[in-house]
Amino acid sequence: MFNASFVNGTNASFVNGTNVTFANGTNVTFTNGTNVTFANATTHQQYALNWSPIALFNIGNACASFLGNCFLLGLLLSDRELRTPFNIHIIGLACANIINSTGSFLFSWATLFVEAAWTFGEAACSYYLYVYWIEASVVIYQHLLIAVTRLWAVLRPISYRERYTKRLARGLILGIWVWVHAIMLPFLIRDGLYFRRTIRENLQRCRANEAAQWTYNVVGQVIVYLLPIFLQIIIFPAVYLARLAKARRRTVAPSNQEHQRSYRQASSQRGTSGTTLPPESQPNNRPDSASDARRVPATRRPAPGLTFLAIWSLCALVSWVPVNVVIFLLTVHPSLPLPGGGRALFVVFATLVAVQTTIDPIIFLLSVRNLREAARRLATRVFCRPRP
Repeated sequence: MFNASFVNGTNASFVNGTNVTFANGTNVTFTNGTNVTFANATTHQQYALNWSPIALFNIGNACASFLGNCFLLGLLLSDRELRTPFNIHIIGLACANIINSTGSFLFSWATLFVEAAWTFGEAACSYYLYVYWIEASVVIYQHLLIAVTRLWAVLRPISYRERYTKRLARGLILGIWVWVHAIMLPFLIRDGLYFRRTIRENLQRCRANEAAQWTYNVVGQVIVYLLPIFLQIIIFPAVYLARLAKARRRTVAPSNQEHQRSYRQASSQRGTSGTTLPPESQPNNRPDSASDARRVPATRRPAPGLTFLAIWSLCALVSWVPVNVVIFLLTVHPSLPLPGGGRALFVVFATLVAVQTTIDPIIFLLSVRNLREAARRLATRVFCRPRP
């Protein structure tokens, strides 16, 4: 014999004198294995909070990401001169990061509980899954698009300045949103209508029923996650090797031209006078000649666009590759062993992904000159007001 409390009912089986107390205080005793079904079943459980450093860091990081991207977006929208074609990409990425930071906050709040329980309800779960499956991919494709534009600007600067317009930038951003939604939104709609279990059935977890659409899930992960991530990573090595080959061609070609010019001048001098001038009297052999000055290798600083691409690729390698590769492997091979069941590992992965949305505004403020100057002017107006 035991006591049980129910609010709005659930399914239960009672044997041999079970005493049940309902929310209105009614006591009913059931005997001999009576089965009772209550409509609109909901359960109320208490979950202990876990004030761990990683959980607190995730919540603080989600708030910092939201505020930082809101500041960057406000800075860009407040000044028309800042809306260059490249900065329009920053506006699109900031909007996607703001949406992602809200989903990151929901996940981070769930990690505060010992059992990682989802306490926000079904509607919030649907919103979180939308952010997880679609908006996260929009952010990845926005990063890829920014890397491609930097590739264009570094390798073909004249073509980039002439042909890359605001209209083209807006069209590419809109195309990314349409592309990702066209691929992954049907997956989420079918999951919500036919396959997804309720939060209670999922043991207070918020997740899609990926096994029910296994093929769609595998193909979608390759297209909207793995492919753009690896393309972004290989852009920097490709640009670096292209610039290195171009620099070698520039150093070899002038030296060949100098040899040919010297030979022609020496031949002409022999043909006219029949004698050859001493080496030190020939123009190209003088120590202070312009050709010698050109041969002296000058120290060149790395291009800002190349440094930006290096940081951009490194962020993708650290933040996105581990979590997406592990999720893909688990999708293909569900019995893949993970240390500690994988819960702590995925908390770390989620932290790395969330940190990327916080770092993005900092990278842009430090690398884009007009943004850096606008932020400096704003700080001067706010903190350095003249005294009356």
